[in-house]
Amino acid sequence: MPRERKRLLPTDDLRHRYDHALVTAAEYPTDYIPEHAAEVRFILAEAAGEIECCLCDMAKYQNVEQCPRCQATSHVNCLDLLRNHERRHGRPLAYGCPECGVLWRAPEERAALAAECNDRRRRTTIAPRTAYRYRHDEISGRLICTFVRPSTGRICGESYYIHQQVRRHHERDHEERTVACDCGLGSAAPGDGQPDLSSCFCPVCGGEFLCRHAAAAHCWDQHRDQHWPPTCQFCQTKFDKYLDLVVHLSSHHQNFEAA
Repeated sequence: MPRERKRLLPTDDLRHRYDHALVTAAEYPTDYIPEHAAEVRFILAEAAGEIECCLCDMAKYQNVEQCPRCQATSHVNCLDLLRNHERRHGRPLAYGCPECGVLWRAPEERAALAAECNDRRRRTTIAPRTAYRYRHDEISGRLICTFVRPSTGRICGESYYIHQQVRRHHERDHEERTVACDCGLGSAAPGDGQPDLSSCFCPVCGGEFLCRHAAAAHCWDQHRDQHWPPTCQFCQTKFDKYLDLVVHLSSHHQNFEAA
């Protein structure tokens, strides 16, 4: 019986959306995969036409990858969304067909083209000292974020198809840029839907701010060169972002005040 389909959403439990052979294959040695993977067919959006994606069940104007064994097609962005979502939830997937589980490798000409940008740094627009790092994965042709998460000591590992996607990912998940938050002040990151009007303190210098987002943005701008990674002075827990540290202090060390 065919699996029930529904639109692919980041908040879904997506474990029913792919062949679980990809979970097992993610643990294979890197030198095993090239010899046992099939070359995936890459179809540009212009030629893809109304091809339906096996993940979102929609035909959209997007680049498509087609399995050489079962002929199932998936949007490049949908496959990246699936793999990044599962990686964040502790279930990394090998690059392959979500429908039948066969391992894939990128066409050699595409891999060679993408390899030209291997291990370069790209600057963001926030400041000259802020850079994001990535590496080129020869198997999938994707760009892999190599930001090391202080909380785990492991690289992020999320994969994207183009540089702009990697940059946006880094700005969203690894930086604390000044954007508007729910309380209307300059903040470090988009709000979580709950306005926070209570004042809080900078965990480094003790300066007082009107909201946790503003405190985190201040830390990112003023303290990250000398005080990275964000670390709780009370329990020595390391965090990936200053906003996480500020929230931790308010919830676990409520008596924290300016020195």
